[in-house]
Amino acid sequence: YRFRPANADPLHLDLWHQGVNLLRDSGSYAYNADAADLGYFPGIASHNSVQFDGVEPMPRLGRFLWGNWLQLESPPQVESGKAGPSITAAYRCPHGRHQRWVEADSSGLRWTITDICSDFQHHALLRWRLCPGEWRLEGLSLIAAMATLQINCDQPITRLELVSGWESRHYGVKTNLPVLEVSVAQAPATFTTSIQLSA
Repeated sequence: YRFRPANADPLHLDLWHQGVNLLRDSGSYAYNADAADLGYFPGIASHNSVQFDGVEPMPRLGRFLWGNWLQLESPPQVESGKAGPSITAAYRCPHGRHQRWVEADSSGLRWTITDICSDFQHHALLRWRLCPGEWRLEGLSLIAAMATLQINCDQPITRLELVSGWESRHYGVKTNLPVLEVSVAQAPATFTTSIQLSA
């Protein structure tokens, strides 16, 4: 960060398809909300990223202030290969290390997100915050009309669950949205999320 970070959102990924924000963050909600909402909306739980050991990647020092700002361990590297474009970056915090590699095929309909996580003590939790819709979980696949997400990990998955989260598309208004949560308890761990979008 070059200036005071507003959110704990390291390596967050938004994905849009056919004008729909398929993978999304929470929005701001309100600056004078209660403590629970002030903790949730700027925090790691409201972003598409990995959380280590149930804590924020940076300590909160006040309503608008985070301490111990994250530093990129590996600056973003963009490549344009024959199969399609990709980008990778990594950071380290006191609770673990996260490297994310995002690849798209040449059609833009298939995406692969690889999250390499290490140095955590108890568990790593990957979240995908989804657009509202009719999502169904079948084994390691999450299926809707617009997209299918396939989850894999090189460590045993201890929890894979579709839960309800919050988002705020307009200031002062919050609504529910589905969130896929995937946990592992052994480090290092590599999550692979394959997303097939509808044509």
